[in-house]
Amino acid sequence: MTASSIQDRQPRPTNADEHSHTTHPESASVTRWVAGGRFTELIDDGDYDAQHVEVPAGFATPVHLHTRYAEHLYVVAGSFKFWAAGKVRVIDPGESITVAIGTAHALFAGDRGGKGLIISRPAGFAKVVRDSGTETEAAFDLERFVHAAIEAGDEILDPPA
Repeated sequence: MTASSIQDRQPRPTNADEHSHTTHPESASVTRWVAGGRFTELIDDGDYDAQHVEVPAGFATPVHLHTRYAEHLYVVAGSFKFWAAGKVRVIDPGESITVAIGTAHALFAGDRGGKGLIISRPAGFAKVVRDSGTETEAAFDLERFVHAAIEAGDEILDPPA
């Protein structure tokens, strides 16, 4: 094996490597509580953000939509019921759902709760959690969450069912 063949196998920069992004190393791997759910930010590079989420049975989001970012949920454990456009779909481990910008939707945890990865692109949801999440479950402030969601361009259409 020559030195040039080794060099050829080195990772090449991706578009993300070629552009500067706002990263939030102080928040990466920090866990915050939002409405009874535990969210751990994994990355926010400006292009997208990713969080691990763990919610108890009975957890529900209000019907809402995102005007600035699409959302993708990959289920790791438990299950979720996903509502959009009058239809309900159960999402089990290994399955995922993508929510386009502007799509009204809601999410409900199954009877065993749920764990998953939430990715938003462009980045947006991680900032909502950073701005409104709390260090303890009991300290959650709904008003602060609603304000952060509105600042991110989210529209809350209906309270949780």
